[in-house]
Amino acid sequence: MKIHILGGPGSGKTTLAEQLSKRFHIPCYDLDILPAGWGTDEQTLANTRYLFELAQRSDWITENIGLIGNDPLLDAADLLVVLEVPWQVAAWRIVYRHFYKSLHGTNRYTLKQLWPLFKGTWIYYRSSMSPAERTLMEQCLQEQSNHVEPLDVMGVFQRFQRYTFKIPLTAEFARRYLAPYRDKVVVVRNNAERALLFERLKK
Repeated sequence: MKIHILGGPGSGKTTLAEQLSKRFHIPCYDLDILPAGWGTDEQTLANTRYLFELAQRSDWITENIGLIGNDPLLDAADLLVVLEVPWQVAAWRIVYRHFYKSLHGTNRYTLKQLWPLFKGTWIYYRSSMSPAERTLMEQCLQEQSNHVEPLDVMGVFQRFQRYTFKIPLTAEFARRYLAPYRDKVVVVRNNAERALLFERLKK
């Protein structure tokens, strides 16, 4: 089984990935630990090749907020789990997680980095975009819809360079980017739907 988990900041991606990994004995990969440097040609290409290699493994669980660049995982996954929570819930989880990890000495982020994360969370859940960003999003989605076959390494690399960091990650963009994969998308909004997901995987 290959499962990729998506969702905004504070939606519970890491928690769900760890739970599924433990319950079903599937190796879990946190894509946040990929080497920094997405955006530089050398590192972006190296990370893209790694994702293609990972996608070909027999079973895995991955989780990440990203869309463009994660195309190899979207194509190869048996199931795409999209976590949707209210903005207020996500905001509370982010603040709680930050201070909890800080108290336990496991926080990778400083207090100074909390505000940009909080701002990005607002943009994601409110689907906030400028007119220019929205035009670029429509261009990206149109380009995606024109591809019948999955992209290769250079295709993903070139799409990443064209659009990532120029189009804000938003819930609307995620829904529309995942439209071609609708047959394998499962949306989880609450504990009841989470329980249904576990029941489905048990079968």
